[in-house]
Formats: sequence, C-alpha cells, structure tokens
Amino acid sequence: RIFLDPLVLTVNGNQDQAQETINAVRFFKEMTDPPFMTTCGLSNVSNSCPEEIRPLLNRVFLVMMMGAGLDSAIIDTLDDEIMETLRIVESRDESTPKGKLFVTLYDTYAAMEQFDTRSWDTSDPEIRDIVKTIGIMQNEQLYAHSYLRT
Repeated sequence: RIFLDPLVLTVNGNQDQAQETINAVRFFKEMTDPPFMTTCGLSNVSNSCPEEIRPLLNRVFLVMMMGAGLDSAIIDTLDDEIMETLRIVESRDESTPKGKLFVTLYDTYAAMEQFDTRSWDTSDPEIRDIVKTIGIMQNEQLYAHSYLRT
C-alpha cells in the first residue's frame, strides 16, 4: 500500500496550513480508486507552541483530520488524552459534553463542512478550550500562545 503524507506545518507559523492539510487529505482520497491511504506526523501542527497547549492542539487536529479521511497518524501513544480522544471518536461515545463535541466535530469534517464554533455552550472550561482550539484550526481566530487566556 501507498501512504501519502500531506506534511503538517505548525499552526504557530503557518496557521492557514491546518485547513490546507485537511483539504489535501480529502484530495488524496479522491485521486484514485481505491483511494490512497493517508498518514501524518500529527504533532507537527503544534511544533514551537507552548508545551501546555500542544496536547490540545494535537487532539483537535486529529479529530478534524480523521473526519477528513486520515487513515493513520504518528502520535504519542503514551498520551492518555489523545488515546481517549481516539476512543471517543472511534466508538462514537457521546456520553459526555466533550464526547459529543468531538463526535460532532468528526461528523462535520466528514461531511466536508465548517464547524460552527458559535453553537456550543462554552461555560465549561474544557469545552471552551476545545472550541477555541477548533476556531484556531479553522483560521477564525489568530493564533497566539495565549489564545486560551483571551
């Protein structure tokens, strides 16, 4: 099998490239029949970002990429939160607000749509941070290391 890697660039210096990478995965899936397999070095998206926000950037981007058709990713399997995110999406576990948000994000990207960040109750700090991160990845808000504090 052939795996294509669209080369993920850091959101810190090339914010608009997150969406371009997602579009590349979609394009790769449409190029041939059967479609090429896709993979990526997921943590590239958060290179040079502060350590405390890198895991969140990686998790949100993973869900968006999975929705776009990503088949595999190079990830830190010792990161319990990213493994939990995978479990939530793959099992479609909507039993928590975070689960519902991640499954909805996956479904939105699978439908080739833009996620509506305004339609979520962000009173829960965890949900607020995920929604803000989706906004960063969708290029709705300018990335700054302090984006979660604004």
